[in-house]
Amino acid sequence: MIVSQKLSQAILLALIMFVFVSVPNIAYCQNATTLSESGGGHWSYRANIILTESIGLARDNEPVELIFKSDKVKPQGEDIRITDTNGNELPCQVDTTSNGTYKIYFFAKCNSNSSNIYYLYFGNQSAGMPRYEPTRYILDNQSKSWHTDGVFIGWGGMAGFNVAGVNAITTLKFDNNLDKNPLNDPDMLTDEYAWAPFYGYLGPDIRADQPHDFGSSQAQVIEAGPVFCELSLGNARIRHYKDLPWIMANQHVDGMFCFDRNYQFMKNGLNSEISVPNFGSNVNVDRIVGYDSSGVNPEYLAFRNPINGLVFGAVAKNVARWQICAKPAGAWDRIISFDDSSNLPNAKIYWYADTSNNYDGIEKFSKQVLNPLKVELQVDTEPPVTTISATPEKPDGLNDWYVTQPKITLSVSENAEAYYRIDNGAWLSYSGPIDISDGFHELSYYSVDSFGNAEQAKTIEIKVDTRPPLASSSVSPTDNQLTNNPTLTFSWSPAIDSGSGLSHYDLYIDGSIAISNIDSSATTITSPKLNDGSHTWFIRVYDKAGNYSDSVTSSFLIDTTPPETSAYVSPASPDGANGWYVSLPSINLSANEASAIYFKLDSCDYRQYDSTITVTEGNHKIYYYSIDQAGNREGEKSLELRVDCSLPDIEASLLPQRVDDHYRLGEDIVFSYNATDSISGVESITAIVNGVPVLNGASLSFSKPGRYTLTVTAADFAGNKITKTLNFTVGYDFKWLPPIQRRHGLKEPPYQVKYNSTLPIKFSVYDYSGNFISDTSVKVIISDGVNSQTFDYGEGKGFVKINPSDENYLLNLHFKDCPLIKPGGCYTISVYFSGVDPLPGTLAGQIKLSVVADDRKPGDR
Repeated sequence: MIVSQKLSQAILLALIMFVFVSVPNIAYCQNATTLSESGGGHWSYRANIILTESIGLARDNEPVELIFKSDKVKPQGEDIRITDTNGNELPCQVDTTSNGTYKIYFFAKCNSNSSNIYYLYFGNQSAGMPRYEPTRYILDNQSKSWHTDGVFIGWGGMAGFNVAGVNAITTLKFDNNLDKNPLNDPDMLTDEYAWAPFYGYLGPDIRADQPHDFGSSQAQVIEAGPVFCELSLGNARIRHYKDLPWIMANQHVDGMFCFDRNYQFMKNGLNSEISVPNFGSNVNVDRIVGYDSSGVNPEYLAFRNPINGLVFGAVAKNVARWQICAKPAGAWDRIISFDDSSNLPNAKIYWYADTSNNYDGIEKFSKQVLNPLKVELQVDTEPPVTTISATPEKPDGLNDWYVTQPKITLSVSENAEAYYRIDNGAWLSYSGPIDISDGFHELSYYSVDSFGNAEQAKTIEIKVDTRPPLASSSVSPTDNQLTNNPTLTFSWSPAIDSGSGLSHYDLYIDGSIAISNIDSSATTITSPKLNDGSHTWFIRVYDKAGNYSDSVTSSFLIDTTPPETSAYVSPASPDGANGWYVSLPSINLSANEASAIYFKLDSCDYRQYDSTITVTEGNHKIYYYSIDQAGNREGEKSLELRVDCSLPDIEASLLPQRVDDHYRLGEDIVFSYNATDSISGVESITAIVNGVPVLNGASLSFSKPGRYTLTVTAADFAGNKITKTLNFTVGYDFKWLPPIQRRHGLKEPPYQVKYNSTLPIKFSVYDYSGNFISDTSVKVIISDGVNSQTFDYGEGKGFVKINPSDENYLLNLHFKDCPLIKPGGCYTISVYFSGVDPLPGTLAGQIKLSVVADDRKPGDR
């Protein structure tokens, strides 16, 4: 991209051009490899500065000022360089402002009525600040002077009389003799020209009677570089460009004054001279205006020395107004003033020393200021763009392949040289359309413009295939092949293509596409289901460019009628509940024609059927089919059978667990039960205790001793049912009392008593909470193992008595009244409660009794 801007304004020899450019990224700039302070790296960008002279004045050593904006320059402008077209580097001076803006100054040359080109290089992050020789200067605030190699300025001093206290320049010397020391040259304001006191006036107020004080001002050099040195004096800025016989002042630079004598001439451009009369020292009149610009910028002013005719001149640029006037004696007699009070951006005054006669020097100087060089800045920070076209305009095959030979044409967006290469060959200069042969190629191309910007190489793929593939030479099925398969598998030998490569196959059956887009690596394909009868087929092969060819055409015959198989189950229907068999069923298979029958049970492998099939318990699925003698296969059928011949399993328990499952009256008993069935599953489970339903996990306590039964019944979904019982007793906490109570109970030898004696049988019973219980259902049974005798509750002799106050039961057993007991016998004494004749009830306590012979004689008492 080229950005250009032409300006029509100039400041004396200093051409000011304002160019704002945002620079995008471009390719590496091939030039500028030997610029100063490179620090390595390279300059990526180059701009053309084109200067054109149009008024016939040769320009030599003319300062140029550019305002350049770029985000590709280092923060302090360290990588900005200026060269001529021969690569000679020119010292440049760079000022930085905010937002990536840079002011660039350098000296240029341009012949009359011609153009000259300079190069601006930038964009090198490795470059260091160049070490150009700066403008030398001396600043002395004590003597109020400042001078460089080409100019000397004094202020606040003497100019024929004491003018200290006003903002005046009292001495102004230029290096006219070129000895690099302006102190050796005459003062342009006084002395050698025999003028009366004369001085320059600086300040924000053009009124001569209200000057501002520069006599005590401290000057400061604010910039000194290889192009210019600039002084700050109050609000004024005074700049001297190296080796040039003039100064430029801006910011409140207002006028010049002269005492006692007339100005001989004042020149405005090429117009006639204007003289200012001398009114004398005693004329009391107001200021007389000799000339007022009324806002018109002056071309130049010339002051002629009446003695030798030498001219001292000034040129003003963009000031608000200027005037020349005379005042009565006793004040400043002559005033030439410039007004920049409106703060115009380019308000400047240029003081110039001319040592030639007449106005030749100042007129030439004025022409240069008023007719600046025409300047064009060409900034190209983008590479050229190369486009490509082809004949045919686009690929005429499939998948971006050409099936006719293409010709490629390159075009560039600007004056640039295009280059190309095919695949990894050498780079060639483009001169005309490029022929591309068969194959898969990469065409790379780029261009380089006159700025040295190289386009990033682009690469495109060009695919050319003008030859069809070689079709299959061997196919199956061949002519007249008989098959019973309605979904026939076709096979062929691989096709061959040396160009774009195989794309796919299409299967044609009976002249129409049966299957399309078959993978190019395939050599077999199964057709959709076909009708019985005679058919023809061939395979068509395509390459990726769209070229195709066909195999030979073959015929085949299809005959397909699959057999049908039936299954017979015995029993014919489930003999259990919910569709379950509770007896083992048998299965017989038969086909409607001579066929091989195959079956499998569940996930087992298929095997050939030869006899009745029996199944075991469980949930089963039988799969079966038949294949007839023609090879037709019946579709798979299935039969589901659910067989459960087993009863459920029941688990039941009482908690807490007790020895002999004997529990105490009032004790909480937890009933726990569960049923499982691994085949059809448990459908229901119920439990009762002596006819009373009880839930799983429920607890019961009993208030009556007795024998109890937990009955649990479970049924599975097949209808199999099972019942389980669990017997337990509920009784008292029984305790034998002396005399028959013994330490170890039944584990000791039987309790011995003598015959013909009386045995008090005493015991006590309590419920689970330890409460004594009076239960008249008590029975005491004495047994010899064969016969027994029962004693019930009662008040008379031979009955069991209850003594609640003593918390005991008592039976006074008189052996003579119990025919069962014999001397030498061994008996069991058992205590029961809640008996029902003829049952004795619930056993509460038991002990062995041994009877020995009585040692008393008959008749003894």
